[in-house]
Parts: sequence; structure tokens; C-alpha cells
Amino acid sequence: LVIEWLPEAFGREVGGELILTGDVDIALDSVFFGGRGVLVLAGTGSNVAGRPATPAIVTAGGWGPALADQGSGHYIGLEGLRRGFLALDQRRPSSLLDRARAFWNLSSLEDLVEFANMNPAPNFSRLAPLVVEAAEHGDAVAEEVLEQGGADLASLVGLVIEHLRAIEATGSAFAIPAVAIAGSVLEHVPPVREALIDRLRQRYPGITVHETPADPPAGALWTARQGIAAVRQ
Repeated sequence: LVIEWLPEAFGREVGGELILTGDVDIALDSVFFGGRGVLVLAGTGSNVAGRPATPAIVTAGGWGPALADQGSGHYIGLEGLRRGFLALDQRRPSSLLDRARAFWNLSSLEDLVEFANMNPAPNFSRLAPLVVEAAEHGDAVAEEVLEQGGADLASLVGLVIEHLRAIEATGSAFAIPAVAIAGSVLEHVPPVREALIDRLRQRYPGITVHETPADPPAGALWTARQGIAAVRQ
């Protein structure tokens, strides 16, 4: 219904041809210009999408904060708390619980437990900058959270690449597609980005990873230009 409504609604306001496409498509197009490639998105949530030589989109992850969102801001905040409490049980030093308690203005560890288990749950993604800051100050538990986030994203990329391999299966050798990144976590949290790239290069030596983030508006403009060019031909 939305797809049917959009052309009609926008058609009354703008002239010319209207091209409807998804945000994943335009993000891919900003780097790969209609070609094959894989995009890793990690911001508040996360998702991995790949496009083979045929016009199709393959995805992994992206099932929402309760089910997936590996390596996202939500993951980093929630996993920081989980590993902080595990570190408490293990008698390992970590500042994560104190940082979370101070951020939420809670007076005790018991208050933190109660607050974190509220229904509806608090916005755990707001804790992500605290985990990053703790890692920058040498908190080993926080460092592990960020490294695991990047490793989990790399696993999703591997699933997408192998799905593309199955789709493109021919008698010739399979060319590993290049990978692009997008989203605030991969743009601004180097340990997550570096762990992602390191794991990918371990599994796929020689893989190309574009470290300049994808620019979805640029992809939208490229798609629009392609549509105009097709009309003029």
C-alpha cells in the first residue's frame, strides 16, 4: 500500500519521473554505482547487505535490538553492561558499571540492576559512548566489547559473501566482492571498524574494504542521473 501511495502523493508535488528505491540500494550505489558489493551498516542498529551481479539484495542481521543488531550502538551499550556484571563476578577490574550508574544518576549497584531490567527497557545505545571512552582509557572489558562487535559484523559479512558465492556459482572463479562501511559506529569507533576489517582480511586475504563511509544521498543522486540518462536514450 505504501509503495502504491508514494508515487501518487509525491507525483502531485514534484514534476518528472519518480524513482522509488530503498536506503540500502542508494547506500550501495554511492560506492559501487550499480555494481556488486557488500555494505556493512552499524549505527544505533546494524545490518549487512550485498548485491550480486544480478539485480537482487542479500542481507544478514538487521533483526532489531532484541534479536540481532551486532556491533551497533545498542549492542555496545547493552553488552558493556552485561560484560561489566560478568567482570564483577570474575573479580576483574572495570569501570563500566560505575560509568553507567553515574550516567543514569543511580546511587547503587542494586539500582542499576533494577533500572537495566525495566520494561520497557532503557535506551542502551546511549551507553555506547561510555564504553568507547572506557576502552580509550585502557578498560580491558570495554575493549573486548568493541572487538567482539567488529568480529560479529565480520561474521555477518561472511554470510552475505558466501550467499553471493552461491548465487553467482559458475565454472569460473568467484571474485570476492569489495566491502563498504556506513553508520556512526563504523565511522567514529575505530576499534570496531579495525576488528571488522582484521577479521575479514583473515578470512578473505586481499579483500578490498572501502574505509571512506558510504554516502546514501550521493547514491540517490547517482540513481536519479541513471534514470534521466535512460529516459534520454
